[in-house]
Amino acid sequence: MADKLLQDVYRKIEREKVLMNGARAMRNSTENAAVQQRLDSQIREFQRNLSYLEERYNELQNRVIRTGMDSMNMNDGGNYGGGYQQPQLKPPNPPFAGQQKTRANFSKLGMIYAGNYVPRMLSDFLDRSYQI
Repeated sequence: MADKLLQDVYRKIEREKVLMNGARAMRNSTENAAVQQRLDSQIREFQRNLSYLEERYNELQNRVIRTGMDSMNMNDGGNYGGGYQQPQLKPPNPPFAGQQKTRANFSKLGMIYAGNYVPRMLSDFLDRSYQI
């Protein structure tokens, strides 16, 4: 799966390079200032996309390398009679893994009402709690 993802990102990098080179060639072939300005902005966008994709590609490569290094068992060939092998620990599962957080859906009117209601409710509570 990681190889497929790396190939996909690499294909996108190559596509951005081709598009950027095409935009540069078109910019050099035209004398229209408006077209040149539009192409300049597209070239800048291609460069941003390209740097982002190259950064992601390098991160994925590093992750694949780390995963490969982690999966190698260093004790297989280096057991010198001690008989000790380091235990393989798994990270703890989060308490609510797989559950999505639901967000309350408030309307603008509801937020205005809540904005007026909450301070009034707090002041009433404080008034009651200090009345002895």
